[in-house]
Amino acid sequence: MSCPAADQMSLYGYPRATTPNLDRLAREGAVFESAYSNSSWTRPSTLSFLTSLQHSALGGLRNGRNAPPLEVETAAEQLHRAGYQTGFFTTNPNAGTMSDLGRGVDVMRETGVPEERGSSLALHEDFWSWREAYPGEPLAPLLLGDEQWRPRPVILDEFNLDIGQGQRSGQIEIIDGRWGASLYVGPPNPDDWIHLRAHREVPPAGSSFREGVPEETPRLLLYDLWSDPYTQHSVHEEHPELAEKYTRFLEEELRRNRALEQRFTRPDDNGLIPEQLETLRSLGYIH
Repeated sequence: MSCPAADQMSLYGYPRATTPNLDRLAREGAVFESAYSNSSWTRPSTLSFLTSLQHSALGGLRNGRNAPPLEVETAAEQLHRAGYQTGFFTTNPNAGTMSDLGRGVDVMRETGVPEERGSSLALHEDFWSWREAYPGEPLAPLLLGDEQWRPRPVILDEFNLDIGQGQRSGQIEIIDGRWGASLYVGPPNPDDWIHLRAHREVPPAGSSFREGVPEETPRLLLYDLWSDPYTQHSVHEEHPELAEKYTRFLEEELRRNRALEQRFTRPDDNGLIPEQLETLRSLGYIH
């Protein structure tokens, strides 16, 4: 499945039985009522998901590149080190080699499929061929939740660093119960669609996306997620105290992430080739 809307799925209460197979799986397993992706697209969100680190702490996109720092272990590297056979199956290079996510992977299958509707079948065939080669081994250890877990604010971010210009830009955001806030960081960007969306009136047919957007847009946008779950209207002017609160909070969160980033070495910051790096890892000089 790709980009399903929860409010159209019977799994989450939609009146028509639109997802009968998922409904059956839900009855047999666990259902996550709130799940968040660190970004709206594959490359930054997959890297954060597989390293458990914010995109800003990982250094962001650098001229389009997104490899994890040398000191950061991916989930595959940790499982491989623990003795598990690891496999990575994707038809999207943004979730694979373009982000250097083959590290610690025993079997890497990154195959292009001419038609999107055929990608699932191709991945299933590749996965089960690999699985049949290790019939006696368990799949991965179960990840069990903590009964004492309590909801807490969710932090999301995505950044891009233009090395040639030396400029960093992007958003860091928070989902905090009723309120959501998005802080833009970087030089003014009149084409930043996330921030423009909050100020855009529905344009006349044939007009450009920019029409009707003020020249100056605020650094922080604030949303009442109870009344505006799709974040169409910023209420930062109606709630200046909350806008100030979340601005301070997100600036401090970004400062901590940037401090963590300074401890890491990006693969594109050194001249070593992958074979040299692997030799250093095998000797224990880097992890």
